[in-house]
Amino acid sequence: MESITNTEPYRKIEHLSKLSEGEFLKYCSNNDIKPIIREYCSMLVRKISEKFGKPVEYSSIPNFLFERDLIDPSLYPQLKEMLLFVDNLENEPLPEIYYNLIRILETIEEAYEQIDLKFSKKRDKQ
Repeated sequence: MESITNTEPYRKIEHLSKLSEGEFLKYCSNNDIKPIIREYCSMLVRKISEKFGKPVEYSSIPNFLFERDLIDPSLYPQLKEMLLFVDNLENEPLPEIYYNLIRILETIEEAYEQIDLKFSKKRDKQ
């Protein structure tokens, strides 16, 4: 798997997470960042669907990964919480989104890396 950190959505969210809250709110007054965040999370969904050759529902991603031992059990609650947060972005105030940007970035990146590691270990065994 290619690194998720090399993607445009990751770079945009990372850049926004480095802004001050005031700069972030000013940016958001002219730009809708919710599609960028959703696209970033959707990359995980697409990658999993590609690996398994079948569509995987966004809301079932944490369970799907956990049941197949593709993520560390300690990541499961955080991944579930972040995907639920992203799923409800329309109802979240901008300051709350701002304070969760880093967690979203890190949680999805960690899940991506863990999946990649598990698949590379399976390939090595074969």
